[in-house]
Amino acid sequence: MDTKKFPYRVTLKFDRYSGDVRIFNGGLGGGLTLDADVSKNVIAFGLYPLNFSIRHFLDFNFGVEFNALILKDAKGEYYYYQGGSPPISSHKPLYDGAARASNRFGLGLNARVALLHSNSKGMVPGSSISGFFRHF
Repeated sequence: MDTKKFPYRVTLKFDRYSGDVRIFNGGLGGGLTLDADVSKNVIAFGLYPLNFSIRHFLDFNFGVEFNALILKDAKGEYYYYQGGSPPISSHKPLYDGAARASNRFGLGLNARVALLHSNSKGMVPGSSISGFFRHF
């Protein structure tokens, strides 16, 4: 793409995030425990109007990224207890609709840094790191 006619970097990407959530809160009077495995898949579109490179070796991009949740999965258990006479407790499994794991849509400021490699056809991106500054 000729950067003089269109000086922006445009990206389309797919991200998969996963992790574990372990929460315990309580004391002598009662408490709760949440234990879940959470994963989500998002598709993102980015527009980077601020682009510059250093000696055709490092590429820096700053812009905006919009993402949409396409799949989420939350599996685990929720346990609640309360002291007293008689004591009260509840134990139930979590499923996808039981806990809100993420927003359906996101918008944020994003930065990208890439190490460029050269080959016979010119410069091509190598390793890159990107991340949100602020997520709305």
